[in-house]
Amino acid sequence: MASGEFWNDTQAKFPEDITINPYLLTTDSTHLTNFSGDKKVKPLLLASGHMQKKIRAKPSSHAWLPCGMLPEGKFPKLEFKSSEKAKLLPGILAR
Repeated sequence: MASGEFWNDTQAKFPEDITINPYLLTTDSTHLTNFSGDKKVKPLLLASGHMQKKIRAKPSSHAWLPCGMLPEGKFPKLEFKSSEKAKLLPGILAR
């Protein structure tokens, strides 16, 4: 996060009834089960940037709000025999 001085200067540009609140958005891989093919999800977590880092780092503080779950899929292994074919992949996926 930026310094406190930066946020004070930025806050000064807005009317007094408006408060700037930076948000932090992150994911973390979570293992679900071994019984159905090693399923994994990535929880989408949200926290306020106004909280101190040492508070956000403590799991017992419950500073992170779970917003959703992103499934972690298994992608087929792609092997390219030449770098020319590898360069074509982004264009193919964009179609």
